[in-house]
Amino acid sequence: MDKPLVPDDFEEILFNEISDVDSNHDSDVHSNVSGDFENYVTIEELFEEEGQYIEQNEDVDETENGNIVGLDVAGEWTEWSEGDGNFYKFIWTQVSGCKLASNDKPSTPLEFFQLFFTDSLLIEIVKETNRYAAEKIQKNTPLQKKSVWWSWIDLTISELKAFLGVIINMGMNGKPEMTDYFSTNWVDYQPFFKDVFSKERFMQIFWNLHICPPPSGPVAGTLTRSGKVRNVASYLDKKFREHYVPEKEVSVDESTVGFKGRIVFKVYNKDKPIKWGIKVFVLSESSTGYICAIEPYFGKITTDRLDRPDLGVTSRIVLHLVNKLKQSYGNIEGLHVFTDRWYTNMDLAAELLEWKVYLTGTIMLNRSGLPAIVKPQRKNVKKQTPKLKLQQGDIKTFRKDEKFSLLLWKDKKVVSVLSTLYGDNTTQTVRRLKRDNVVEEVRKPTVICKYNKSMGGVDLADHYISSYSFTRKSIKWWRKVFFWLLETAIVNSFVLYNANQNQQHQVRQRCYRKMLIKELVGEVRNVKKRGRPSNSVDDERLNGKLHLPYPLQTGKTKDCSVCSDRRPGMQRKRTNFFCKTCTNNPGLHIGECFEKYHSNKKIKEQ
Repeated sequence: MDKPLVPDDFEEILFNEISDVDSNHDSDVHSNVSGDFENYVTIEELFEEEGQYIEQNEDVDETENGNIVGLDVAGEWTEWSEGDGNFYKFIWTQVSGCKLASNDKPSTPLEFFQLFFTDSLLIEIVKETNRYAAEKIQKNTPLQKKSVWWSWIDLTISELKAFLGVIINMGMNGKPEMTDYFSTNWVDYQPFFKDVFSKERFMQIFWNLHICPPPSGPVAGTLTRSGKVRNVASYLDKKFREHYVPEKEVSVDESTVGFKGRIVFKVYNKDKPIKWGIKVFVLSESSTGYICAIEPYFGKITTDRLDRPDLGVTSRIVLHLVNKLKQSYGNIEGLHVFTDRWYTNMDLAAELLEWKVYLTGTIMLNRSGLPAIVKPQRKNVKKQTPKLKLQQGDIKTFRKDEKFSLLLWKDKKVVSVLSTLYGDNTTQTVRRLKRDNVVEEVRKPTVICKYNKSMGGVDLADHYISSYSFTRKSIKWWRKVFFWLLETAIVNSFVLYNANQNQQHQVRQRCYRKMLIKELVGEVRNVKKRGRPSNSVDDERLNGKLHLPYPLQTGKTKDCSVCSDRRPGMQRKRTNFFCKTCTNNPGLHIGECFEKYHSNKKIKEQ
């Protein structure tokens, strides 16, 4: 099981040197290349599994009434019948929920958030940010006269917390430009941002934010692409499981961190809302969306680190994420993993059964190991249309070794699901809305109902993250990943906070974020406070109070504010008197000029 991290070994765990062969410099990353098709991987290429697909050209006979003839492949797969028994049931014995010490149980949003973004992590970020700032200033010395770095002072933990609070609030209040948050324009003005930081100080912290130490030893001058953020990701990944045990239903899917820069591990998926970006494989609880395990995809250096090279990449990803739960919790018997068709295959199902873990997921019908009757013909591989002819509403279930079941259900299209838990044809009645607001009742297989209910854990987490995420463009890809990790920690702390509240005290995410922002900012305020606006000159000279003229010192004169005019062709007039009552002490001739200045709104002819 994972041991709680302690301050003594924090640096070794969080910032130990990465020695992967592949490397990528900040200078190798460029922006504005959304049309660059040289440096990206399509989702199909990423999930390509050698040996997982086979072509089936065997002829399979079918009788007129739909009964299958010659179905068995080496006597393994058989069609389900009423007399077939249920699969063996594994019992989930873990106590699901928060793992928090009763003597030091958090109660506020900040305390829950700092279960993940601990003071130890914040101290390391402060240390690296200050080191990077000093390095940058030294490199640019001598500084230019108007350089913003003249005013740089070292970052503190309280300032970093306030900075994170401002970042979170920026995600909740989107604006086109970063500088708009600090604008005094009446249309854009929001006092929160200028009250906490001046624009100059905020941008200093934003530009200098750094989370990775410089390399040492023989690889000096080179940073691996994963090393820039992987250790922070690993630290948070462990913390996510340290404080929470999920329910037995979990789902595995990929999340995309939006990024269009030029990096070799950028992926493209035309079917996702965020089409270009950095892929992160996620295992989350189905009911709440709590993220239990993550694995960022950095290209070949990620897949090479996965166990079981004899299996396909997607199988290894799922096993890797589930194994993290196994290492943290020990016994995971009875866990039920839901996957989509990119991951589901017979090899994965068999491996998880060895761990007494169930698998349910949609599956491509051209996967290896499935009965020949369901294999799509070569011309129908893309549409995944099986050889087996089904009418709308038909259900066919095949079983193998009393461990695996393959269900096909024809709705508008054929839906195929592989499961190691559900092995029958039971159905449920569901209602769905058609066009023209017509409600219809449909008999749907139980396994598909369960899949629809439990597969959306990662999508739920993505919904929470994307609702108020900080999505500013960045040339440096690791910043995008870091802010995604920040959002993930916020969402997980939000789930924990509500899990520890009574039903009537639970809050929505927006309210939770507002409370967290207030606590993060604390007492940090802009040192250059804006004072109370003084009265205008017009308000002061026309206030109706007694104004008294005073003589200037001997030999001193001033331009008269009423009759003197320095414009070309006009006459300049000097006076030996001024109004001592007015703050600006205007020079005025005694008599008509003095009276006109304090009684007329318009004192000069234009």
